[in-house]
Amino acid sequence: MSDGIYVAMNGAKARSRQLEAVANNLANMDTIAYRQQRTAFKEYLGRLKGPVAKQAPDATMPDGVSVPVDLSHVVVDENSSAMSSGQLRQTGEPLHLGLEGQGYFVLKTASGNRYTRDGSFLRSPDGFLVARDGAKVFGKKGPVPLPDGEIQIDADGNILADGSKIDTLVFVDFASPEKLSREGDNRFSTNATPMKAKPTVHQGWLESSNVNPLREMVDMIAAHRGFDALQQAIQSYRDMDTRANEIARPVS
Repeated sequence: MSDGIYVAMNGAKARSRQLEAVANNLANMDTIAYRQQRTAFKEYLGRLKGPVAKQAPDATMPDGVSVPVDLSHVVVDENSSAMSSGQLRQTGEPLHLGLEGQGYFVLKTASGNRYTRDGSFLRSPDGFLVARDGAKVFGKKGPVPLPDGEIQIDADGNILADGSKIDTLVFVDFASPEKLSREGDNRFSTNATPMKAKPTVHQGWLESSNVNPLREMVDMIAAHRGFDALQQAIQSYRDMDTRANEIARPVS
């Protein structure tokens, strides 16, 4: 098999991953506080330690795929998140909270603490401030209770019921927020140590997605064209292999 087919194959695989990220971004254009997913690429040069055998495949890429040595391949480096904020839009709901500036709400879930910018909160049947699936929102004293009465939340995250302070919301940030691990329900997880954050809270507002649909469509077209070109390259290498085998076949 021609060594070049490995290069084209890995390029097509990387473009496929890029298309998945773009499709996910477009699907979440209207998701509250969604962070655009970005795909980065890096070069991988297949090499063996010790004596270099010249037969392919003989080197292993980060994902475990064997490739020829001394050939330059492209692989997906990582899928990171664009950290630019989305625009705030007014909803008028007293438990809708939009954040301006860096920082995340902290949620208590069955899997541990999770972090989100989605402030579309509710009052649970047992009287706590919760996300839509029931995950409790952390204040400085723990999960935030919401007694009956008018709830006010000021720009610093102080929560008041009929003018009496209940608690203050906890906000955290991270040294490399673009590397947070995405989870379902528009949340992130990480093993990194959180730092204190102080965003400005807007009661009755929600943050929109930071996805630019025009840019995503341009990226999708470019990725499709790149993927199609690499598929054609793969087919060309296969055709050359077929012809080479036919030429090398002994004449009976």
